[in-house]
Amino acid sequence: MTTLIGIKTNLGEEGVIICADTQMSYYEDNEFSSKKPVQKIFYGKSWILAYAGNNRKRTAAFLKKFAYLKRPPGTEEIAAQIINTAVENYRKGSSYLEPHFKEVNNLNTLLSREDEELEDLPVFMFATNHSSLINPSSSLNQSSLSLFSVDEFGNLKESPEEHEFSYIIRGSGCEDAAKYIEDELKHSRIDENAIDIPKAIEVAVKALHNAETDALTGGPIDLIVLTASNIQSYGKRIREAIATAERESIEKIVELYKPKPAS
Repeated sequence: MTTLIGIKTNLGEEGVIICADTQMSYYEDNEFSSKKPVQKIFYGKSWILAYAGNNRKRTAAFLKKFAYLKRPPGTEEIAAQIINTAVENYRKGSSYLEPHFKEVNNLNTLLSREDEELEDLPVFMFATNHSSLINPSSSLNQSSLSLFSVDEFGNLKESPEEHEFSYIIRGSGCEDAAKYIEDELKHSRIDENAIDIPKAIEVAVKALHNAETDALTGGPIDLIVLTASNIQSYGKRIREAIATAERESIEKIVELYKPKPAS
């Protein structure tokens, strides 16, 4: 599994941030065997999609539809259309009786037939910029950002209206991450009426660090910010900064033990 955190702003520039860890754990015969860094957040011109779950071939094939910003011609529109259709289905309300995100439902149906346990099926989170999604005649064509979770059955859910700002947490480390945010709110260390993009990033990153007590959550943080005007990915910058800081620190330690030139 993993930990995903999404937060939507309610102050200043409208934005949604999604962050995740980058550790994938591998098991053989139900015993831990190895781990490696993987990409868990994917994005296009108007959307972010993050997943928590297994590393089965079917899951990898599903994620390939969303995996690269510089895709072959036409595939960006296909990925955006998949997400747009799921949102359109959700907006139809209780009269719509099918899964909102049919592709997720199909994926997990096939995984279940291959004996994947319910708790191991992938779950998703995504954010959209309605004004930039294709299908300009859609009723969703407005300058508005949305944040959704997607359950194992392909059903979309928005953030519960418990607080003045919207946030969603999914994955194996969700309890520790949620506890951090709830404690911060309880003790008024977070002003829930003043969540701008800097504060959303700060809260999400600290919550993700708290989730690292979960054995399946770890590695450098991946972070993407979606606004009404653009989308920015910061995972590579974070990884490079960590590598540089480690290298420079090691070099300084090495210097401490080098023989001093004779005076």
